[in-house]
Amino acid sequence: YNVRHKLLASLRGRLGIAFDRTLLFATAGLAYTQANVGGYSPGGTPNGTKRNKFGGVAGLGIEWKQSR
Repeated sequence: YNVRHKLLASLRGRLGIAFDRTLLFATAGLAYTQANVGGYSPGGTPNGTKRNKFGGVAGLGIEWKQSR
């Protein structure tokens, strides 16, 4: 099969706590992709379908500000 993503997007929120110049945070939200999935029929004729898929995203992170 051949998969080609036409669109990949996520909508996320972030919640964190700051210490001095450091931010610790967690992020979570929704993910979406629109892909064309192609293949071949038994006779060798190309066929394909468009798929819309939803999922979730989550992560942890750290950010800091450098002093000048």
